[in-house]
Amino acid sequence: MRVVSSRLPLLGLMLGDYTGIEPEQCARVLSDGRLHDAARLLVVGDAGVLQQGARDVGIELAWHRCAAPETVDWSRPDQGQIATKLQGFNRGVTLTGGLKTVFTIPAHGTAFDIVGTGRASTGALEQAVRLAARVAVTRQQSARASASV
Repeated sequence: MRVVSSRLPLLGLMLGDYTGIEPEQCARVLSDGRLHDAARLLVVGDAGVLQQGARDVGIELAWHRCAAPETVDWSRPDQGQIATKLQGFNRGVTLTGGLKTVFTIPAHGTAFDIVGTGRASTGALEQAVRLAARVAVTRQQSARASASV
């Protein structure tokens, strides 16, 4: 059984455009565990969309619904992006600033031409999750340091 550290930041993983490549990318990164060292991921979206994404890439996901992030047992198994997409389609990330919640957006777009083929790279999604996790950890550390002063 894989154990996920409660010290990792809790991040909501949005399924994105259900007609695009995002559901299959989410299914792939959840299935293969490539982001387990970065964050505790909580998928936000329609279960049927996630299931379709998993079917599109030929994988099975073990998951369960939860009422709220606090109920998860972690011990069990736009326009501003156009320039970013041109610079690094598979690794670009937009990060919002000045908000209480950390939002990162992968620069891959919907890629309608390859939806359901299993060819979509998860690079930008992985970068977005890792960046959000780093920002969340830094904020936690900063809050602790401020509280101890």
